[in-house]
Amino acid sequence: GFFEMWLAERHAAAGRLLFEGAAEAVAAVRRDHPAAVLAAVTNGRGDPLAMPALAACFDFSVSAEDGGIYPERKPAAAPFLAALRRAGVQRPTPASWCHVGDDLINDVRAAKRLGAWSVWLARESGTEGQPASSPDDAAASSYWFSTMGEEEREARRKEAEAALGAADVTIADIRDLPEALSPASRRRGRECPFPGR
Repeated sequence: GFFEMWLAERHAAAGRLLFEGAAEAVAAVRRDHPAAVLAAVTNGRGDPLAMPALAACFDFSVSAEDGGIYPERKPAAAPFLAALRRAGVQRPTPASWCHVGDDLINDVRAAKRLGAWSVWLARESGTEGQPASSPDDAAASSYWFSTMGEEEREARRKEAEAALGAADVTIADIRDLPEALSPASRRRGRECPFPGR
């Protein structure tokens, strides 16, 4: 039907619009941490298993749109807890799971509240005419597609400011992810718990 056609095109577009170096970075994480379970946790319909460049890197994907989760969405715990259950994590601690995300509120702070070791992808979003990766970092010269009103957006920016510093590691480029998750990574005095070589 129509929805299936839309979803197929949505995945094709997402595959074409990946951050530069994203597929290679995730493949390096998979290679460097073969015992780790790699999952995507999203509020939307994006599924890396449906994107040829990413499919081999991920074990599964959880969407807030999935039955048993909806209407709960990140930053709510339900999508994260569903992924942790599916991955077999019974007692979430920074030693047992890591979350990587580009949204301070929905990803970093929400995952930290559930015991994650967190990596914030804080991309520069001031590029003229380019979309921001989250509404919190949408500069005047960039844009963010949202139905948020100005008051709601301002409240969210304040909430994001309060979440600054919550990440265990902050990277500006997805290509820095393998190093950020390496056993040798020492940022903010914390060691990444990911198993690796």
